[in-house]
Amino acid sequence: MVTAPVPFVHCGSHNLNLVINDAVNSVVENENFFGLLRGLFSFFAPSLNRWRELGLEAEKGSLTLKKLCTTRWSSRIDAVRAVRDRYPHIKMSINTVVFNIY
Repeated sequence: MVTAPVPFVHCGSHNLNLVINDAVNSVVENENFFGLLRGLFSFFAPSLNRWRELGLEAEKGSLTLKKLCTTRWSSRIDAVRAVRDRYPHIKMSINTVVFNIY
């Protein structure tokens, strides 16, 4: 039995995600903002001491910094909320790490 080839159909959710990513990345301000989020995570993530310092400044139950996922748009909201909710702690931790204030 020979069957006809099945046409390939792209996933609607995947296409929507690609459109959203392209639209967001085409705005310079958005790219700068998400670049800042990536930079914050990159500053703290490779160093246990920096991550620990960020933890010392945090309140219990607060969000931790998140790595941006390039394939899942919804993950960005978690990264934004973490920075929004912990901004004073993040700022204090950066000052402590950069100026060695212990």
